[in-house]
Amino acid sequence: MTGNVFSVDAEPAARRLDVWRDAISDTFVSLDCEAPDEAPMRGTIASAGGEALLMSHVDTIAQTVARTPRLIRRDHAEVMLISVQLSGRGGIAQDGREAALKAGDFAIYDATRPYSLHFHDPFDQLVLHMPRERLRARLGPLAGLTARRFGGGASAMAARGFLSGLAPALRDMGADAADRFGTVALDLIAMAVAETREEAPKSRPGAAALHRRATAEIAARAADPTFSTPALAVALGLSTRRLQEAFAAEGDAPMAAIWRRRLEMAEARLADPSWANASILEIGLASGFADAAQFSRRYRAAYGLSPRDARRTALT
Repeated sequence: MTGNVFSVDAEPAARRLDVWRDAISDTFVSLDCEAPDEAPMRGTIASAGGEALLMSHVDTIAQTVARTPRLIRRDHAEVMLISVQLSGRGGIAQDGREAALKAGDFAIYDATRPYSLHFHDPFDQLVLHMPRERLRARLGPLAGLTARRFGGGASAMAARGFLSGLAPALRDMGADAADRFGTVALDLIAMAVAETREEAPKSRPGAAALHRRATAEIAARAADPTFSTPALAVALGLSTRRLQEAFAAEGDAPMAAIWRRRLEMAEARLADPSWANASILEIGLASGFADAAQFSRRYRAAYGLSPRDARRTALT
């Protein structure tokens, strides 16, 4: 570390990924990281700020980063993160949602629940890291904000210009300046989130009640692999559009809620000793997944590890 900057590039090639994994865990929260074997590892992190708001400019190669249940148990940090994609392509998965990010987009994620980040190319990001309560105080209710792409609208464009110019300045930024610039950055992001909320379908009377009824129906029927949004609408006596609007008013989507319930059932069974003799496929089918491939793909996207690895971790 030199000043505000850490670089893995001077490390021996065989150690770089391990050192990088430690660096991102020390900077943000405990994380797993995998990178393509064929690409020489490189990476730089420039940070400024403190516990109230840390800003970090990350410049590195394609990789997958995961916050797993095991790491959350080891390091239960009550923090939120906001990643602003400055170059390259990426994606985030959390809470049954997935968002693809291109340059100029940003996404919010919660360190108290599993998530995974996927980067297909070399990239750089500006990452804001802060206590959950600070972000809640600035944005209001956080439900439904994770793993959503924010990037359109005038406020997002204004935020993009400021944040892109801020990132390279972190190398030489002092604590006082970081606090002032960080507050401005958070204000601009809050404006972009508020603009998106204003454009969302307005909540009709009874939307919250419909969402609760739908959630109960999902809990009862998600184990059926054919259960879907149209079937849920029929069960509730609603049109598909009305159902989707009720969920949107709560920052959710019917199919996302169905997949979340299936993942929750599978996660519980993988950790349950009474299911220890069941195969991974049997657990997936019992939880509403159509086949082993779908189960593995969805589980890994949500939790950052395979069902088999999740079971091994939970039962040992």
